[in-house]
Amino acid sequence: AELELWPLPLVQTTLSAAAQLPLTAARLWRAIGEHDILHSGVAGWPIPIGWVGNAVAMLRKRPFVLMVESAPWRPSTGDEGVKDHVRAAITEALARFFVRRADVVFFTQPSYARTLAREGQPGAHVTPATWIDEADILTREVAEARWAAKGDRVRLLFAGRLVAAKGVDLLLGAIRDLHDRGVRVDVDIIGDGPRRARCEAVAEQVPGLRVLDPVPYGAPFFELLEGYHGVLVPSLGDEQPRIVFDAYARAVPVIASDTDGLRPHVEEGETGWLFARGDRAALADGFLAIHQEGHFLLRMRIVRIRTARAVLARDRDFTDFDIGAEFIDQRDDAGGAAHRRMIERGHGVFPLSSDDGVLHTPC
Repeated sequence: AELELWPLPLVQTTLSAAAQLPLTAARLWRAIGEHDILHSGVAGWPIPIGWVGNAVAMLRKRPFVLMVESAPWRPSTGDEGVKDHVRAAITEALARFFVRRADVVFFTQPSYARTLAREGQPGAHVTPATWIDEADILTREVAEARWAAKGDRVRLLFAGRLVAAKGVDLLLGAIRDLHDRGVRVDVDIIGDGPRRARCEAVAEQVPGLRVLDPVPYGAPFFELLEGYHGVLVPSLGDEQPRIVFDAYARAVPVIASDTDGLRPHVEEGETGWLFARGDRAALADGFLAIHQEGHFLLRMRIVRIRTARAVLARDRDFTDFDIGAEFIDQRDDAGGAAHRRMIERGHGVFPLSSDDGVLHTPC
């Protein structure tokens, strides 16, 4: 298969996206018309490119596959204004519209399927987001050795974008509360974003808190994970962060908020702990429990490895053939034959978000 790039207008504001909409639509019309299948989404900034691509696919009677990995348009921090809520309502309605008309849809969590898809919708699948491979998962023997090398002082890691929706302010508040009570917690924060300066300011005042530079995803990141006793995921939004399964692969538990995206993947007391979303006091209490009862972390490490392996096995079971069967089963004989040819050729359109400025079309 070859990779062909179709340039799209580069837009960075809602106004510029609206001004470039005719050119964007024209190029997508041509690209989708020259291919057999569209792989798209329902999120993006400033205007989801999928809104245009999905509509074109429907008009040109092309099958399309949607991936709903997250719902960033949904309010989560409580600081959103009227404009944010209006945008969220429009995006939610259009996401539901396209999801219910797609041939196949992948959701990273059950709540997305429940709120966006039709009940019992054919072609709708829930598959958690994970990038782990077999080589990333520690063996039991290696996990035992790595845990023995960690030491007795409990060290925790937050790794992610330093934005309000990731619960950064909540995390800093809980750490400061414990500091004011004379309790030290050892937490490393790794990431970039608008909250980084605030994290660094708090770290200068609170012993045990450090802000480190990000490391590349892959072997360097997995090696970093192994040095911690737990990973913090205090998200306010309902997304399902991939880091949960990254942690499990290295036999590290998670301390996570009980959002729709996290709750299904954390077994309380087995693979980690859950606390009420947005509850700073509950997070602080969680810190205390972990530091006082750190031996429970040792009991959980093998369960986490098994969880990571189960996820990997499930992902491997969901093959391209299964996806192809979805299309063939849902189309008439002529359409089914065309889609079978499409699957054999790997002929499709994969638009990226408009801020990437390109349209990817493997053909």
